[in-house]
Amino acid sequence: MSSLIAAALLASCASLAPPPAPVTVTVLSTVGVKAVLDEIKPAYERTTGNRLVIEYAVAAELKGRIEKGAPFDVTILTTAAIDDLEKQGKVAAGSKRLVAKSGAGVAIKTGAAKPDLSSAESFKSGKSDSRQGNGARLS
Repeated sequence: MSSLIAAALLASCASLAPPPAPVTVTVLSTVGVKAVLDEIKPAYERTTGNRLVIEYAVAAELKGRIEKGAPFDVTILTTAAIDDLEKQGKVAAGSKRLVAKSGAGVAIKTGAAKPDLSSAESFKSGKSDSRQGNGARLS
């Protein structure tokens, strides 16, 4: 019985195609995940034999490049940018996957008035008279 299984296994292995040749995978990614991609890149390349070429920029710039036909295999952008590119047919429909969430922080310049950060609405309305550097209220 075991020799029959071994023969079947050898026959199946013999019919397998050789592994595909390594390829270059072009990634257009926002800078928000740069540290993660830079960390996993060597292991990915070592494990797969593929080469990663990663280009980093802000989401709006990358979206514009994709809209103009920039070549890429994978893109990591904001959900809104990916949704818009999908509507335009620039990325494969249904291929979007949530891989990270990004938070934003607020810091106040030393000596500046402190805005009311108790809610998004109070922050946006500028109720505390805090102003941006150009004198405009946050909104």
